[in-house]
Amino acid sequence: MPSMLLIVCSLIVYIALPSIFVTEQGQAKFHPQRVAFGNRVRELREAGGLSQEQLADLAGIHRTYMSSVERGQRNLGIDNILAIAKALGVSPARLFEQS
Repeated sequence: MPSMLLIVCSLIVYIALPSIFVTEQGQAKFHPQRVAFGNRVRELREAGGLSQEQLADLAGIHRTYMSSVERGQRNLGIDNILAIAKALGVSPARLFEQS
């Protein structure tokens, strides 16, 4: 189970999971830059004809982690960015281009 941080303010309660914030009204908010990155990874993966599992294997990353990357729920480190780029056969910069 991922660690959680609970911050209680007078107006809003945020429960922080890896890139997901849940407001008091129960609405999930995602970091748009992580969602955009995940969408770009998915786009490049599909263009290469790879499944999430195949890409994860090529990158040396667990398949459930790759799934959460594509959903914008992960704040990736440089090692994983480089591994994903190499597995996709693209430069790391292409992972940050807008489609």
